[in-house]
Amino acid sequence: FVVEARKDKALGPVASVIVTLGELKVGDHIVVGGEWGRVRVLRDCNRQPADAIGPSCVCEVTGFRGQPTAGEELYVVESERAAVEHAERLAARKAKAATLSAKQQGHQDKHAGAGEGDMEGAGEVKELPIIVKTDVAGSLEALVGSLVALPSHEVKLKIVHAEIGPVTQHDVDVAEAAGARILTFNLHEPTAAVAKSARQRKVDIISSKVIYTLLEHVEESLVNLLPLDVTLSTVGEAEVLQVFEIKGKAGVGNTLVAGCKVQSGVMQQSTFIQVVRDGDVVHEGQLQSLRHHKDVVKEVREGNECGVVVEGFESFEQGDEIKCIDRVETRRTKL
Repeated sequence: FVVEARKDKALGPVASVIVTLGELKVGDHIVVGGEWGRVRVLRDCNRQPADAIGPSCVCEVTGFRGQPTAGEELYVVESERAAVEHAERLAARKAKAATLSAKQQGHQDKHAGAGEGDMEGAGEVKELPIIVKTDVAGSLEALVGSLVALPSHEVKLKIVHAEIGPVTQHDVDVAEAAGARILTFNLHEPTAAVAKSARQRKVDIISSKVIYTLLEHVEESLVNLLPLDVTLSTVGEAEVLQVFEIKGKAGVGNTLVAGCKVQSGVMQQSTFIQVVRDGDVVHEGQLQSLRHHKDVVKEVREGNECGVVVEGFESFEQGDEIKCIDRVETRRTKL
């Protein structure tokens, strides 16, 4: 059983292992998850070289072709060919299960969102799915701990999976299925085949040797998912004095017009408006047409009378207030 795995500059991948059954010897062909190798060096719990390690003993193992994953079982097989076949079979099974899980989660999220109906609407919480890969278990714990500590009231960070070791094709498959990006800490660049696959599938791989840099990237990505801040300011107010009808050609397409007097500011064509009646907003929409006397104009200032047509609304009443609103949307910069 692999307790921890790391990458040593001189020795390559190194795993701390507890032997639970039988004996682990130098020269054994071994498999851990989708990784395989042959034991080159064994070190006992005192970090002394050993030829064999028995049950219940902790040892360090070198000789893996790739980075094993903590928490996986280690198996001894009879040959290199058996090790390769076993590793490929386990990797394929793991990739299939993870891909299926990611797709099922996507369907569940979709159905859950649909079931909430209009209750959430524009306020639906958006998600940022990520996969985390690091060099050692300590780094993984530190990075994941920092990520989950990020504020998540209005947007949600979803860690699809997190493990030590290099980015593999399995990671790319899962990232594509989950719509996730891959964050790596203190790892070498992925192999050319994996990098090409990621580009083809439009899976982003963000790498850094500084945890803070990765946290900044994630925080910036979460901020970009936040809803825009909307600021409304009234630039003009008009009171409806009377409502009259302009007949269309041959009596077809008649239009109701609110005859108004501008009480303050300026009324502007094609701007966002609110129709207020007895203190309540009865309609929000766009000022479709603005007339001064018989002329179509772009704006009418305080003290002047005008004719107002509002898109999608004709239920004006005398005394209604029409507010011309300046609507400014700004992107937020912090969570």
